Amino acid sequence: MNDGTVTPRNLPRGERRKQLLDCAVCVAARNGLVRTVHADVAREAGVAVPTVFQYFRNRRNLMLAIIEEVDRFYTELGLGFHSGAVAPLEAVRGHLRGFSESVASNPEYARIWLEWGALTRNEDGLWDAFLDFQERIIRMLAKSIREAKRDGTLRAELPASDAARLIVASAYTVAQLTFTRRGKNVLRRYIEQTLHLALMDVTRPSEAPVARPRRR
Repeated sequence: MNDGTVTPRNLPRGERRKQLLDCAVCVAARNGLVRTVHADVAREAGVAVPTVFQYFRNRRNLMLAIIEEVDRFYTELGLGFHSGAVAPLEAVRGHLRGFSESVASNPEYARIWLEWGALTRNEDGLWDAFLDFQERIIRMLAKSIREAKRDGTLRAELPASDAARLIVASAYTVAQLTFTRRGKNVLRRYIEQTLHLALMDVTRPSEAPVARPRRR
């Protein structure tokens, strides 16, 4: 992001790409993913437009790089819970809570994710990429739900994949409640009600640790 500081001219290639991608994420969140162009990224980064083209050769390449970064961010968030460090049921609960916290802490990723999920015309394959990303998140949740059923900590009536889809679908409302500033109590109540409906668990949910994905 261009905060008025002078951008170093001779950054190593990897660092320059990271800088430009970070700026592209900020621009896409502010202007819209499909409205993001090289000139706006260059202005945000404080570099010449040809510099951006050196790393993202056309508009499609730029948009794909942005959604790949959003994919990485939310995939790492999920893996932080479903890697086996916590019990399967707590991983599922913690994942939705962690997503909720990430909307507040990294709203630029959430804004792009919301737009990405609405690009059903599939221009440049963006919708196909979104469906692939979403199915991976669903499988991640469903695996932990099945493990919780096997270890006896969950007696859910819904099939694991259906419960996982319900949780993923609720993420849209979680983001909306956050962006409309409905308050922490409303958000917390909605999350707990969603988890109760999806998991059909009458026990009082315990707090799970929140894993935050790193920004590149």
